[in-house]
Amino acid sequence: MKVKVTNGLIFVLMFYTSTALAQESGTSINEYHTRGLIALNEGKIADAEKSFSYSAKEYSCAPSYFELAKIELNKNTVYSRDKARDYIQKAIWKDPKNIEYRMLKAKLMEVFSSSMAYDVYEEIVEIDPGNTEALYNLGRISEEQFYEYYNSFMNYESGNSLSYNDYAYKEFINAETFFDRAIKSDPGRTDSYLHLSILFSEAGKFENGIPLLKKVIQIDSLNKNAWSFLGYLYYKTLRFDSCQSAYKKAMDLMTEKERKEFTDSTTMMLMNEEGIKPENIDKIVNDFWSRKDPLYLTKYNERLLEHYSRIVYSNVMFSIAKQKVTGWKSDRGEIMVRYGEPLNRIRLRPYIEAGGKMQLMLKTDLWIYENKTFGFTDDYWTDNFRFSAPNIYGRTFSQFSYDTYSYVKNLRRTDPEEYEPKFKGPVFTLPYVIAQFKDLSNDENQNTEVYLSYALNVFDIFEYTDKYRFPHQSGLFLFDGNNKQGQQIENITYIGNERELKISPSEKYWVNSMELDAKPDSVSLAFEIVRNKDGGVSTNHFPLLIKNYDNRKLDISDIVLAAGIEKSPGKYSLIRKNIGILPNPTQTFNHNTPVFLYYEVYNLQQDKDQKTGFEQKITIKKVNENSFFDNLFSSVINLFSSKHGDEITLTTDYQSFEKNTQIYLQLDMNNYQPGDYIIRVTINDKLADSETSSEALLKWR
Repeated sequence: MKVKVTNGLIFVLMFYTSTALAQESGTSINEYHTRGLIALNEGKIADAEKSFSYSAKEYSCAPSYFELAKIELNKNTVYSRDKARDYIQKAIWKDPKNIEYRMLKAKLMEVFSSSMAYDVYEEIVEIDPGNTEALYNLGRISEEQFYEYYNSFMNYESGNSLSYNDYAYKEFINAETFFDRAIKSDPGRTDSYLHLSILFSEAGKFENGIPLLKKVIQIDSLNKNAWSFLGYLYYKTLRFDSCQSAYKKAMDLMTEKERKEFTDSTTMMLMNEEGIKPENIDKIVNDFWSRKDPLYLTKYNERLLEHYSRIVYSNVMFSIAKQKVTGWKSDRGEIMVRYGEPLNRIRLRPYIEAGGKMQLMLKTDLWIYENKTFGFTDDYWTDNFRFSAPNIYGRTFSQFSYDTYSYVKNLRRTDPEEYEPKFKGPVFTLPYVIAQFKDLSNDENQNTEVYLSYALNVFDIFEYTDKYRFPHQSGLFLFDGNNKQGQQIENITYIGNERELKISPSEKYWVNSMELDAKPDSVSLAFEIVRNKDGGVSTNHFPLLIKNYDNRKLDISDIVLAAGIEKSPGKYSLIRKNIGILPNPTQTFNHNTPVFLYYEVYNLQQDKDQKTGFEQKITIKKVNENSFFDNLFSSVINLFSSKHGDEITLTTDYQSFEKNTQIYLQLDMNNYQPGDYIIRVTINDKLADSETSSEALLKWR
């Protein structure tokens, strides 16, 4: 028994000693603190607060100070936050190495100042170098400082403007370092990867962000934010296939409401449409983007991918969670969605201008585009930048002197959106011509045959060998309103030497032609080329009036200016019945390039012997009205010519047994001065006493 008593006394003494030490250090748990926890769990906040207050006062209990700080912080008033600050500081005094207490203090400090919170997070890292939460928040605060001060100036318009870029770059390095440490501390935490990828993006290091987002998706495949921003980074690095796939995945993960806002609502903003029935929105949106597609040869719509990228960027950079502001709906977001990224963005730091009347010059963002500039001001110091407007009576002023609010109000109507196409490869131009003909094989066919001929420059960066290979994809697309009327897509791997068009030793082309049947109407035509080697793009979209060649009146086709014509249709690119034609899309000729004309005459009147009789006049006039002709020219056929002022007319009579007649001839222009000439062909049907004509521009060099 004596032993048991002794042991019991020893136990009691040990317990009493440890408790006393704990009370002295402020880390003990007393019955009042326990009562407070029970009351808190039951939702009795007032009772809990009373118990914690007694515990803190009588026992200097650090955990009670901690609980009181949380209660005051949740009240979310200026006074309660001040009390919370006092409570949490007392808790830390009692237990200096308690990370949980310091974390609450850091959270509280962020309400007052991010720099004050930064200091607390630094203290936490000193105690615990591997604390992921503190490292992440240090990175996040440095990241925000980088955004705040990058391209930021004080008194920009003055001769002694102060740049903050050096400070911004230091914050970039800090943010990158802390996010890297946070990732090493906890590789499964996704927000560190996300923020680091956004940081790299703002610094123009788009490639660096892609593997980070892939890691997020590897950890959490349902993270729609990661998929969205990955789509943005793929777009910025011109990986359009991957971009489209990422955006599709992101939209699949959105709620229906989120998806409708992402696709339909943002599009309707650009269209400025109101009163559209909900059941029609999908078709209207699809038709809108179909018309905007800059390259039909690809499986994706580059313009739509740009639109999605503008939305994603706006939502990442301009959303303000505290004010429930969605990025693309903000003023800066609207401009980003409408006009894309500006050529330059400048932030003007706020300052006080002293004088007769003290004035506060507000923090102002300037967005500078090629043909327009916008000003945004942070009027209420909430990071919600609004369109700047003159303040006549107040003491706060934008540092942008123009009325952006009124300017944008007008632009929404007159210039709702802008887009400069972006492609995988470089954009190039190439010569092409269009010629329209009647269907000679079927008089009942009311469609018109449209030929587009184009020329590839041998000395361009097309890939070619001694056989002159020009691998590329070409496309010809016709649209009637929003409906595709016809298309022709060709994968060209080789163009033979017989299609060579040589203008000069340094100007040589290979020619190809494409053909579509179309109904007579006003349509939109798209002609596109994509080079296999480098993804280079030539895209040409324009309106076109499809001619109506009916069977009731005399008519003439377009004139084709050609470098060669022969009765072996397999040789050249443009074939009309049994005649092969090598068009010259450059319309440029010289002494080394023969000049051929090809055209067709339709619906000639026939006599009882089925003969036609018509007169053909070819008039040649220099575009320059002050030009004169030194010499007449001769032709391979027998023509009678006459000169009237500044033009020459060549006349001949024809007879044929076909009411639809093909005509071709060669012109000798070797005695002519260099210049641009209008070639006009006039047909006079002597039997029907009717006339028709067609013109073409010829460049003689």
